[in-house]
Amino acid sequence: MLPYKYDIITISSVIFVIRYELILIILMEIMYDYWKQKIENRGLTWILRCPTKYDAIELSKLRVKIDGETENLDRESGEGLLTPEDFKKLIYEDLIAKNTIFLVAEVEGKIVGFTRCQGSKLSRFRHKSEFGICISKEYWSHGIGKVLLYNGKIIR
Repeated sequence: MLPYKYDIITISSVIFVIRYELILIILMEIMYDYWKQKIENRGLTWILRCPTKYDAIELSKLRVKIDGETENLDRESGEGLLTPEDFKKLIYEDLIAKNTIFLVAEVEGKIVGFTRCQGSKLSRFRHKSEFGICISKEYWSHGIGKVLLYNGKIIR
């Protein structure tokens, strides 16, 4: 049996972690409401913003759709699937990471594209990053990719 004092420390640690995660969730919601950029370009008005956990299902479906629309991506349709839970995890991890940015393009309440840039966690590779961009084919030639590229390169 563990000493009583250890039990209190363990419980306090768990409460701290729960509070920390709740604070991050609240910050994510504030950031979503605060950081939105309305873009008008080539006859289309759309929103550039950070994703939230509520976008996970839509992002998962959109990624599968886009994979089947072009051969310009590193995977074919159905390969390397990310579930909504995978996207929720990415969104959460990107919120607290110092060297990662994740942005979505939204038209009339529907996500039509996204970009993500993740820097290396290893100090010797901090000059390297992975970058990806996906835009639904029906929204090509509206300048969405250019704006995502420009804003996706800004690492916090």
